[in-house]
Amino acid sequence: MLNSSRELLLSRRPDWFSLQETLPDRLVGLAVLKGWAWPDGLELTIITETTPKVRETLPGTSLPLRCSERHIQFDQTFCLGYPAPKVSSDRDARTWWSALEWYLRCQSTAEQTRLWPAHHALDHGYEAGTYHAKALALATRLGLEEDYDRAHAGLSSWLTGFGLRRFGWKKRGRAVPMATKTHRPRPHFRRRNQQALLELMILERKRSKALAAFWRAAGTDGRNCCGTMAGCPLAAKGSPKG
Repeated sequence: MLNSSRELLLSRRPDWFSLQETLPDRLVGLAVLKGWAWPDGLELTIITETTPKVRETLPGTSLPLRCSERHIQFDQTFCLGYPAPKVSSDRDARTWWSALEWYLRCQSTAEQTRLWPAHHALDHGYEAGTYHAKALALATRLGLEEDYDRAHAGLSSWLTGFGLRRFGWKKRGRAVPMATKTHRPRPHFRRRNQQALLELMILERKRSKALAAFWRAAGTDGRNCCGTMAGCPLAAKGSPKG
């Protein structure tokens, strides 16, 4: 029976990852995917802990040394999701390889377009990422995915355009947000959803503040803009690549 992340990952290794070296605590190999930005592949090192870590074998060769906008963390490892995926079963191993493949395809898109694919990442930082994940789940439950996407993107939205307690009650137990300005029809909600709507708006405010705090901290702890992504908040520092 397979009983380590190393053995599990080896057992489910996909064809696009060719092994170059196997060590007791890590796997080194070449990732080559069809139609992506690096025809000669990316050499990667996978540190085979229960929660595996993966990075470019020689950081900075083809990818930035670190880049929050490209989800390359300060320790130069890749952020494959929140919470970081663990590998303790065969199913986990298959899921982990799929997450890595999708991450690498997003990296290819970022390399070619200077933008990370929409809807394929949570906000940076533990706090902002936690609030973002909770808000997404709640918006989905309420059927407000599009409305929340607008709010998250900083576009005009009733979710962020009025006070948290400004609800106007209509007949038959339905509520209408009392936004003063909006470019979209104001949705109607059943009275029983009022608390969930307030929670969603509070989560969005907390997420926005936590993300701003993340970037403020990033600007003072030695993180530089790599220059590969459009609209990076660190670009104003004029720091060199890496």
